[in-house]
Amino acid sequence: MESEGKPALSEDFTRFLRQKRRFLLFASLLFLPFYFLFPVLIGWFPDQVNRAVWGPFSWAWLYAFAHFALVWILGLAYLRQARRWDQRVHRLRAEFTGESSPEAEGGGEGKSR
Repeated sequence: MESEGKPALSEDFTRFLRQKRRFLLFASLLFLPFYFLFPVLIGWFPDQVNRAVWGPFSWAWLYAFAHFALVWILGLAYLRQARRWDQRVHRLRAEFTGESSPEAEGGGEGKSR
């Protein structure tokens, strides 16, 4: 028996939710092990990560700076993807309510960024 008070979710909306969940899961599974591996490496292999690579910089310093790069890359990827999600949500909302909005047609605030 379907839940009586709630309308059934459209196939497009459930596909959207799956794609959003997949992106967020991928980003999390990429970042979290990378982040937590740093203290593990420092704790278990201090001699190896403290070897000099270039001048005064060791592998530990390079790995620490790589966190900044990863955060920026994931942040920019998320911003790009979030714009697409916003446009898609506006289209889905317009389809659901039967209204037309500038965001649903590709115009509006999303293009000015």
